[in-house]
Amino acid sequence: MRANVLLDLDGTLTDPGEGFIASIRHALATLGRPVPSDEVLRSCIGPPLEVGMAAILDTNDRALCAEVITLYRQRYGRIGLYENSIYPGIERVLSQLAMGGTALYLATSKPKVFADRIIDHFELRRYFRKNLRERTRWSSRRQGAIDHAFAAKRIAGPRNLLHSWGSIA
Repeated sequence: MRANVLLDLDGTLTDPGEGFIASIRHALATLGRPVPSDEVLRSCIGPPLEVGMAAILDTNDRALCAEVITLYRQRYGRIGLYENSIYPGIERVLSQLAMGGTALYLATSKPKVFADRIIDHFELRRYFRKNLRERTRWSSRRQGAIDHAFAAKRIAGPRNLLHSWGSIA
């Protein structure tokens, strides 16, 4: 039986740290907000941006968080996503899996436009059957990616489904 493997992007295939941190720094500085340490900013990688921004800003003000996220995405979309780095050995692992008949799917909560540009930048698209993030707005939770895969793509159930939300190299 052929395995289906769902892979996250950030923290699994690529390290988004440099571009993420620089883009958040830019957004906060543009608004005249204090910029926390890189360590604090790095801790926001993974959870939805809304959660990280609320924590950094110590606020529940959705409008302020949205403004920071908009500024973040403006820089990230131009520069930050290209500051990602691919983890050593990832291309080799993906190649071996694909050559062995494993069906690979990108399952990320990152907006599709950014995820597609990142996998194209690192020339990884050839290994994936599909980026499961087709819509701009759907759950930013990892479970949303899995639910979408099962429902919309008719990927076989858990008996032959593997997923990774951490480095695989």
